[in-house]
Amino acid sequence: MSSLTEISHINHALLAKGHPRRHLIHKFWARKPHNVVAEYIKHYSKEGEIVLDPFVGSGVTATEALILGRKTIAIDLNPIATFITKMIMIPANLESLKDVFEKIKENVVERINSLYETQCPSCKKQATIICSIWERHKEVPEEIRLFCPYCKRKYKKPSPEDIQKIKDIQSEKIPYWIPEVSLRYPNGVEYKEGTHIEQVDNISKLFTKRNLIALSILYHEIESLKSGVIKDLMKISFTSMVHLASNMTPVRPTRPYSSFWAVHRYWIPPKFMESNVWMLFESAIKGRQGLLKGKNDSNEKIKFYKEARRFEDLKKDANILISTQSALDLSNIPENSVDYVFTDPPYGGDIQYFELSTLWLAWLRGEHEDERFNLDWWEDEITINPQQRKDFNYYHNRLHVTFREIYRVLKPGRFLTVTFHNTDVKVYNSIIRAEMFAGFELEKIIYQPPARASAKALLQPYGSAIGDYYIRFRKPEVSMALIEEREVDEVRAKRIILEAIKKILIERGEPIPLTDILKGHTLIYNELKKHGYRFFGANLESIGHVLEENKDKEFIFIKGEGWWFKDPRKHHLHTPLNERVEAVILDTLYRKIASFDDVLQDIYLTFTNAQTPNPPSVRMLIEEYAEKKGGKWKLKPQLKVREREHNEMIGFLAEIGNKMDYKVWIGEIEQPRTYQGKPLSRLCDLKTLILEGASPDDINAYLKRIDVLWVKEGKVKFAFEVEYTTAVTEAFIRCSNIPKDHNSKKFIVIPEEREKLLYRKLNSRLLKERVKEEGWRIIFFKNLRKFYNENKRKRKISSDEILTLATIPQEEGRMKQGSLEPYVNPA
Repeated sequence: MSSLTEISHINHALLAKGHPRRHLIHKFWARKPHNVVAEYIKHYSKEGEIVLDPFVGSGVTATEALILGRKTIAIDLNPIATFITKMIMIPANLESLKDVFEKIKENVVERINSLYETQCPSCKKQATIICSIWERHKEVPEEIRLFCPYCKRKYKKPSPEDIQKIKDIQSEKIPYWIPEVSLRYPNGVEYKEGTHIEQVDNISKLFTKRNLIALSILYHEIESLKSGVIKDLMKISFTSMVHLASNMTPVRPTRPYSSFWAVHRYWIPPKFMESNVWMLFESAIKGRQGLLKGKNDSNEKIKFYKEARRFEDLKKDANILISTQSALDLSNIPENSVDYVFTDPPYGGDIQYFELSTLWLAWLRGEHEDERFNLDWWEDEITINPQQRKDFNYYHNRLHVTFREIYRVLKPGRFLTVTFHNTDVKVYNSIIRAEMFAGFELEKIIYQPPARASAKALLQPYGSAIGDYYIRFRKPEVSMALIEEREVDEVRAKRIILEAIKKILIERGEPIPLTDILKGHTLIYNELKKHGYRFFGANLESIGHVLEENKDKEFIFIKGEGWWFKDPRKHHLHTPLNERVEAVILDTLYRKIASFDDVLQDIYLTFTNAQTPNPPSVRMLIEEYAEKKGGKWKLKPQLKVREREHNEMIGFLAEIGNKMDYKVWIGEIEQPRTYQGKPLSRLCDLKTLILEGASPDDINAYLKRIDVLWVKEGKVKFAFEVEYTTAVTEAFIRCSNIPKDHNSKKFIVIPEEREKLLYRKLNSRLLKERVKEEGWRIIFFKNLRKFYNENKRKRKISSDEILTLATIPQEEGRMKQGSLEPYVNPA
């Protein structure tokens, strides 16, 4: 399988699906979509072959490889990562899990829930606190949210009895062991992602006294179980919810009973939730995303599981090797022995895995210090963290060593896929350089859009990339000598990057955020490679820096839109991407009633990398043209009506033009279409379009395609483009090729319900100047129909009368009749 011809490569974004239950057993960071990972494994490996992930995280690669019948090696330095991975995959008897849970419940539930007893404010009977709402540093909660078996859920202010109960709990001793682990490094330096709250200097201070007591009771009961798979699964269920029992969970008005770890740090919000520990644990076992459903899923999907103790066992009947170790040293894996590598390395200092894992590992280590859960692995962590005295050079050098190791164990001719998310360009470049200097050949960079992204993130002028990059590398059949980094002609390289950015903007055809420019990294890399710079990013400033250096020279940054040319007229621009996306959406919706995923898949197949739009912008367009029925999107009936009216509007304009003594031209595409049961061509006076001062090339490429022209003495006096969507830029481009000395009056004819979108488009930086300079006017369908009906019996009409139809599109979507002067010639 070393030959490229045997592989059907993945060269576009894939439609990511939600995480299945097996991957919801435990929280972890930056988990990749299981179906996308599975597709890569299917494309770049065969059944029975070995798939390696040296940064396995929560085990998506390893789990999906086993499901697909591959053998897999799951490596991570972080003990919680390999533990989660094993707990997801290992077979478990569900009945035994249920029995053990019920035994735990029998032994502790009354004792724990007694801590959360309260009185229902309605029926005055005993109820159970679901959660209490606290303000930081206050001694009593401000609100209690409870469950009454008679009145169901209720809210109340703490009663004197509730306050006394809290005071009594504060004086109690914690009955069993709890972790007293510092949230600092051994030298006393605070964690990079620390709480920055002086009183919170160790894990125990992340919890209320009540929840610490409840957690100690529960964990003591789990620790008393017989060692084995069931006990470990109960432990992983405990850590899956322990952060939710902390003070780090902010109050969410939309989900009043739900807690979550909101930020990548030990942060206690000004107002936090104190959740009932037993309810959290029961949900972790029996809930929608709980252990029982997760294990049922993995039991069904993984047909065979046998752990290897060493690599050689994979050559026999074992199919999974899990190893808690550093990726810097893969000496336990022989040279040229792995068939495919899919991995998601650390993103610089974006996520501090050691710091964030301390909470879970401190509990798992337990009173007897279980050696599986080491708290000292931070020394080998590949990260950027000044508290660990690790800078960018440390990070880059360790990545280089790691990818040399991966190169060594991967078979010649086989593939490495590296995913990357949400970091700055310097770190992004470092990932690519580390792999290429290890000997890999870069083949493809694919942008995989995120599920959602904030508008703020999209438009940061020098900000971080969003979404995922899936970067494909190949180990050559014949290994090249390892190449050291070298100096390049920085000025020339920057110029190449500059020209590549211009190409991206030209192809995009509209202002573009830096994050979308970064999606075009393959183009930038190929341009550098073409000019002899094989190693993108070697001693170069970031793409953002190149943009900044050329700000107000070549480019401008438009707030709310992104980067654009300072003088767009110097460039032959493509149709704006949003209009091309709009066309694909409409094509899909005309063909079928489609799910959002159906539409996204068509778009991902059509537009790649710098052209790949983000789902929120796609959803906005879908909502404009379709209505949701039964979970799918159906084209609005009005749109099909407007499509039919399109031909009718052209017919109206042709008849009106005749009454004004103009020769009428109807666009080549529109002529065969019907109006009043006959082809529109019968209303076309000009069988051949010949215009004074217009070249044959311009006539054939642009002017013949204009919907309606009113011509007199070889000059276009009026030009009309009839559109029922807001994809109007091509219409502007066609009409801009009418010779200027014709002094043509130009109109967009569009349905009134498109007013709001049209307003935004015409007032964008892309079109606003053109609208002003070329004197464009707007006519709405209903106004043209009214004018036609009022004048259809007249033999002659004054050409000035058509100008009375000019309408100013309003931002609010209101229809107003009036002069176009303020719009065409704003003050």
